[in-house]
Order: sequence, then C-alpha cells, then structure tokens
Amino acid sequence: MLPNQEEPLAEETLEAQSKLPVISAESGEVFEFSVELQYQGAERKRFDLNFITPPDWRAIAISGYPETQIPAIEMGPAENFPVTENVKVQFGPVKKLPEPGDYIVTLEISSGDLRDVIELKAQEGGE
Repeated sequence: MLPNQEEPLAEETLEAQSKLPVISAESGEVFEFSVELQYQGAERKRFDLNFITPPDWRAIAISGYPETQIPAIEMGPAENFPVTENVKVQFGPVKKLPEPGDYIVTLEISSGDLRDVIELKAQEGGE
C-alpha cells in the first residue's frame, strides 16, 4: 500500500442463525427460540428486529438481564472479527388454541441496507 492511501474498509456482514430453528410443543404453549446474531463492520449499528407472523400469533424478542422485550439491538464496532449477540424469540398464539400444524415466524434484522432474515418453525401438537 502506498503511503497516502487509505486502507479499504472491510465489507459489513450480518448473519442470523439458530441451532434449533424447529421446535415442537403441545397446543397453546409459547415457543422460545434462541437466535444468534453476528455482525462485522467498522461502525456501531442499531439493528431493528421485525417479525412476520401468522394471523392470531405474536412474536417478541427479549434480551438482557433482567430479560426485557427489545425492538432493536446495537452491535459493533467489530472490524477484525464478528461480534455476537444472543436474542430469545418468544412466539405463540394470541387468543384461541391453534389447530395442530406448523407455524412459521420470520425475523428480519436490519440496519439501512444491511439485513438478514431467519425463519423459525413452531410445530403445534394436539392436546
């Protein structure tokens, strides 16, 4: 590299993953997923957490101690190696007991143009 040249910034990356993306339970229970978020980039960023759920279902993200509901999380800076944060996703029916079957919640994590999406599946058993 020449003396007056700036080193190019590393590309920003964001990845969401879950070791257990599919969980089974009895009808009407709340499902709890653990999601690991990895971010690498030169700046501290605020990531919004948004959910897409089936009708009559609700999902929230919780983190911290004591645990509290969070709509966003700040991560970084992490230029040389990714920084990791763990978030719990609670997903369950709002009103009546759902029919047995598979129900999917989609979690979108985003900050500007940087985003990732993860799908989590709840398998409702019968009574």
